[in-house]
Amino acid sequence: MPEEPACGLFFHVKSFLWEIHQSRVSRILLIGRYISASGYQAQQELNHKLNRSDLDGLGEIDGTIYVTGHKSPDADTVGSSIAYAALLQKLGYDAVPVVLGNINSETAYVLESGGIEAPQLLEDAAGCNMILVDHSDYSQSAEGLNEANVISIIDHHGDGSVTTGNQLIYDARPLGSTATIIWIRYRNYGIEPGISRKQVLVPAITDVLESYPRE
Repeated sequence: MPEEPACGLFFHVKSFLWEIHQSRVSRILLIGRYISASGYQAQQELNHKLNRSDLDGLGEIDGTIYVTGHKSPDADTVGSSIAYAALLQKLGYDAVPVVLGNINSETAYVLESGGIEAPQLLEDAAGCNMILVDHSDYSQSAEGLNEANVISIIDHHGDGSVTTGNQLIYDARPLGSTATIIWIRYRNYGIEPGISRKQVLVPAITDVLESYPRE
């Protein structure tokens, strides 16, 4: 009997998944074992709570949290700032996205198309609660950052010069954009980005993908 092509196998798997969806079965096949739908939901909720616990570990944060990208802000740094501030707001934090300079025309177009207001300019970070996205170097960041309370760094670049004596969340991953990491954090926290947040994340991700050489 000749081997079935990979596309045929994909078709059968797809059909199997569709049959499960259609029959609305109450059990799910997960890594070689069956688990009830309610049990799977309970595990998902536990995972979300565990992932959110990294924020709880920071304790009480007094005052507004400013989420900023690097100087000369582009689509990734602005989109990541807006989307992550929105995520923190959903989790009950007083978070505001800011920029460190004039945004470029491409990013302005993305914001205008989505009816999204551009973040305000932050001139001095001294004394502020700061979350840095898409960078981790003092030279790329806000004035007065060395006198700020840096509580988190989310980046897809190498380790930079910003240091702090306090505990912080440091989420650095070898991915193409910081926006991708922000999207992963939404998923890990069990929160769906709103339409406007997707509108700033998707262009940031695709903008980076388009910069890669094509075969």
